[in-house]
Amino acid sequence: MKKAAALLMLVCLASACVLCAPLMLRDTKSLAMGRTGMTSFNEAGSYFLNPAALYYKSDSSLVTLSGSFSDCLDTDALRDALPNAALTRPTASGSASFTGRYAAVSVRITNILLLDSYPDDSSGRYNAYNVSDLQLTVAYGWSSFAAGFSVNGGNLMTRENLTIRSSGAFYEYLLKTYFERYYHVLGSEYVSFAVGLMGRIGPFTLALTFDDLTKVTSSSMASLSMDAMLSTMNFGVRYSGSRYNTRTTGLIPVVPFVSIELHNAFADTVAGTDAAVELPGHGMKQRRTELCAGLELMVQLSSRLSVSLMGGFCSGGIGSLFFRGGSHSLGLGMKGNNIQAQVFAEIPISMYFGTGDVCIGLSGSVSF
Repeated sequence: MKKAAALLMLVCLASACVLCAPLMLRDTKSLAMGRTGMTSFNEAGSYFLNPAALYYKSDSSLVTLSGSFSDCLDTDALRDALPNAALTRPTASGSASFTGRYAAVSVRITNILLLDSYPDDSSGRYNAYNVSDLQLTVAYGWSSFAAGFSVNGGNLMTRENLTIRSSGAFYEYLLKTYFERYYHVLGSEYVSFAVGLMGRIGPFTLALTFDDLTKVTSSSMASLSMDAMLSTMNFGVRYSGSRYNTRTTGLIPVVPFVSIELHNAFADTVAGTDAAVELPGHGMKQRRTELCAGLELMVQLSSRLSVSLMGGFCSGGIGSLFFRGGSHSLGLGMKGNNIQAQVFAEIPISMYFGTGDVCIGLSGSVSF
């Protein structure tokens, strides 16, 4: 009875937050592993990147609460002694997911502050955004194959021309981002549909997803589109090491996981630079063709507690900016029975050539 009452209270709280929920395309662990993740399963929120992963969720938790914060250091601004060099893109988000055997409902909240200009040598001018996101995911499958489908909808609210002084940056960031009114962006509402497939063959997992099945027509209506499917198609493969020795059933001290993924496979050739295919929520989602690889080494301290070292690389496209326009990442994670936490740093390759923003972040989640 107490669990039911707690669940009902969380549902009511999440329902009240639907109008201030987030569009999180990449969680912290995904960023720590070179933006991979659509081939992973049995992680909190894996089904955000691949709906089919919901079917392989092994724990029996009904509710998952998670939050994250990240920001970027502008190395150019730091070199030129400009104000707020470490407050260029602070992003805070929280989510609540309610999960059953074959379906999940998630509400998410994201607040983003983007640096726009420097009005003087002691302050920065920013635009603040609040992204609302509600998602329904369903999945079904068998031991070696699963398919999933998700419906995602949201909108955007904004506050423009915010001045934050370097002398009180943290206080003004909190005040102006979280305690002042946002204004709805007309036409920012969207609904998108995604499909995911996942096959498991021994230690290997193969995955294919289409992040959007529709495009926006000239009459501002969404319609099924093969171009939209091709430009948001992702596929990849993941190797997952065994946690136990099959002869002794003892824990293996170090377990490797390796992922290689191609994202938005035909975005550069279908959509092009002139955005020939306008997708729902186009202004909120950055899409480019990129090849990403990630590595995780999980150190098992016990059957219920592990620590992970993570790293990865994601290209800057397919072409001349493959390496120089890409980024590499490092991360550290901890996973317990019902709790997870990660920290990450994402470093653009361009920084080694004199420019680029270094991003760092942390996240945590608890399930019950």
